[in-house]
Amino acid sequence: MQEHKDEKGELKDNQQHTYDLGACWEKNKNELWSRCLNWTRGDRYIAEEIIANTALKMVNNQNLLPLLDNPLAWLLRVAWRQFIDNYRAQRSFANFSQLYSCDQLSIKQTYSYSPEETLLIEETVAQVSIEINNLPEQQRLAFEMRVLHEVSYKNVASILSISSNNARKRVQLARDKLNKKMKAYN
Repeated sequence: MQEHKDEKGELKDNQQHTYDLGACWEKNKNELWSRCLNWTRGDRYIAEEIIANTALKMVNNQNLLPLLDNPLAWLLRVAWRQFIDNYRAQRSFANFSQLYSCDQLSIKQTYSYSPEETLLIEETVAQVSIEINNLPEQQRLAFEMRVLHEVSYKNVASILSISSNNARKRVQLARDKLNKKMKAYN
């Protein structure tokens, strides 16, 4: 798409109409919203944050938009990058014990364990949490995404910018290390 300017110096597209930022947003916001909700597994708060950051990038780069053949593709790419940035920022604050505490697992409510068995389970969960946090970062991230957050190997690979086979290998190495540590613990 070629850039054209009218007599006022405003950018125009090939149809010789002044580029309307609002119309572009209105045309694409529903698809963008749908994708963001899908990526965040229905978390409206995070999806809204991604949408807001994407809209801000759109406004900051409005001179680029008339040159694009497919503004939706550009908006989706920006939103995906915002999602990845959000994920990376959150993962540094989360650990296994926060995600899966004994209360959340409802150990006491689901089964009738003795106090000794409950204590053993709580200690095991705490030890697993420690061992997960002690894994090398590359293995820990792949393991947490795949096992704890149930992200597909394809998406793990995409998020970490590695191949799908490499993502599988990292998760398997993490599992092997955890199994070895937990056998020694028991």
